[in-house]
Amino acid sequence: MSAYPPLALYFDTLQHDTPLWQQLIDHFPASVYITAMDGYRIVSANERATGLLGYTLQQTESSIADIFSPEDWKLLLPSLELLKRQEQSCINAIRQLKAENGSSRLGHITVFITGSPDTALHLVWIIQDVTGQMEKGELLRTTQELVCEIEDLLQFGSWTWWPEDNNVQWSDGIYKLLGYERTSLPREPDFSLYMSHVSEEDADWVNAALYKAVSQKEPFEMEYDLLDQAGKRKKIHAKGKYVYDHERKQDRFIGVLRDISTVWQLEQDRKRYIQDLRRSNKELEEFAYVASHDLQEPLRKILTFGDLLNNRYREQLGNDGKQYIDRMMKASQHMQQLINDLLTLSRISSRKPDTTSVKLDEVLQGVLADMEETIRENNAEIIIHPLPEIKGYHVQFQQLFTNLLGNAVKFRDKERPPRIEVSCRILNYQEVVALLLDVKHTWYEITVADNGIGFENIHSHRIFQVFQRLHGKTEYPGTGLGLSICQKIIENHGGKISATGIPGEGARFIIHLPDTGLTD
Repeated sequence: MSAYPPLALYFDTLQHDTPLWQQLIDHFPASVYITAMDGYRIVSANERATGLLGYTLQQTESSIADIFSPEDWKLLLPSLELLKRQEQSCINAIRQLKAENGSSRLGHITVFITGSPDTALHLVWIIQDVTGQMEKGELLRTTQELVCEIEDLLQFGSWTWWPEDNNVQWSDGIYKLLGYERTSLPREPDFSLYMSHVSEEDADWVNAALYKAVSQKEPFEMEYDLLDQAGKRKKIHAKGKYVYDHERKQDRFIGVLRDISTVWQLEQDRKRYIQDLRRSNKELEEFAYVASHDLQEPLRKILTFGDLLNNRYREQLGNDGKQYIDRMMKASQHMQQLINDLLTLSRISSRKPDTTSVKLDEVLQGVLADMEETIRENNAEIIIHPLPEIKGYHVQFQQLFTNLLGNAVKFRDKERPPRIEVSCRILNYQEVVALLLDVKHTWYEITVADNGIGFENIHSHRIFQVFQRLHGKTEYPGTGLGLSICQKIIENHGGKISATGIPGEGARFIIHLPDTGLTD
């Protein structure tokens, strides 16, 4: 009986844990090749694999068949077909290998399938050089030591259970998970001894799930708590499957247990931090909305009475009085704009209207119509390329283009009229991957470029922060909230926004939006 079927199960548990998967391959004390199911093309290997026979991956990238003698490869093919049809759980064989320098060696070959039909299936080839170790006992001992080293490295253990006579075999890893030495076990290992270590709150449902798997001869996978001999609580990921034992002529289950306590705790911490952050953000948004609302009424009175004072008594105030009243009105109007922007940011952050199919071309034309007077006064040239139609929030996209185009006009170069270009393209697969975007979606890149005063790229992140300004209010009036609102709008639609600039030449705002235009 091979020692590797439980290991094959463990490979499956790592399919979505890329760093741990790579760690397993790199630290595996044997040569490991990962190949495609069809054609047996090598897709990955560890350093021991390249050192065993002297080949580089490029020399064997066509097929793993290149490392076998032709005769031995033919002998492997029937077993490989049975394995791919899942009529055989794994392959164990001694085969002759071809070294790059022309010499030959004997290798113990273990092959099994890893992955799932939902992702991708691959073949794992574990090859040990047994040229000088052909004694059966020596080979078995080496294999057992290999499995023990792996179990210790990755904190898992394997087991075999024959339910009919309640006979259990544990690997060293199981003993370690339970806090035992082989010699200190109070009795022979059996199902009830293991279940005595499962936490009281999990014991009933774990017991029921295991007996359901036994009665229906079906695989199982679950997570639960157990307490080791010292009373230390551990979070366990358990996985097993039914395999008929032809030698004993009875049913058996094989499986693995993995201590995921550290990973589980990190995940719980992450969820708690996210929950705390969302609650804090919600409280801040509510505070900003309420505070801004409460400030509106006294500010309206200041503006109303200031306007009355200016209209009725301006000539009686003298030059100093006129200056004071002008400064008060200007400050009040700035405060009003600031409150309006805070309310806009709060609404965008906390309230999401019903989504519709938004034609961005039409949105942009509406914004240009609203800005017609500003565009004419500044002699601005606006160049618009075709834009996509996506699902989203019409009012928010209107706000987005209003802010971006308004900034492009406001931060113009005094030596030349503003020139603003809005363009769009679809990202290719390589660009989506490089930008760490979700490959399940089609992604648009919308660019708003201008020839204004620009900025140093060191400030490219700062400009999106609330109340952050690169220029004085006197020269370029504003609240410092416009780009923060833009960033929130893009985030609401599942996208990203960034900016680059060159002082004296202009700025580019780059928006990446998915075809759905929505966050999950």
